[in-house]
Amino acid sequence: MRMIRSYFRLTVFAIALLFGVQIPGFIQQYTLVSEARLAEAQQNLSGFQKTADQFFGGSLEKLIVYYQQNEDQIINADGRNIDAIYQRVELLKQEQLILKQSQYKVVWHLAFNANPEILEQAKTHYSYVVPLNVNAIAWGVTAAIIFAALFDVISLFFVGCCRKSYRLAFKRS
Repeated sequence: MRMIRSYFRLTVFAIALLFGVQIPGFIQQYTLVSEARLAEAQQNLSGFQKTADQFFGGSLEKLIVYYQQNEDQIINADGRNIDAIYQRVELLKQEQLILKQSQYKVVWHLAFNANPEILEQAKTHYSYVVPLNVNAIAWGVTAAIIFAALFDVISLFFVGCCRKSYRLAFKRS
């Protein structure tokens, strides 16, 4: 039984190691997708920014309010569309600020607060590789140690519960 547990532990360690070395590459893929979306959104907003520069002292907010307060329904609808693009640009700028933080914060963000559209596109276009650089190896070893330790804790708990049940069953006999 102990040998099987050791093999399972080694398997968990190897899988976690392979998972961990993927982290830097996936962060890079997510960052590239995020940057591309920001560039596209900024391009979509650039014409409106020129209008805001010309008539509203560079304030897109004032341009948006002007459009939204216009009684013409078409112009009013355009104001909502411009606002949506503007909000998208601001959201993607915030995403870029997060992606420039430490890798641990970036990993936390990707695990729990990632932009779902960007995450899905990054997953779709990510190709699994095993990079041999210090960063990837460090992530791999860290993930492997954490998962191996979790496996040990869970298996010791399980074995302890089984032994207790086994002893109680034989005391009754």
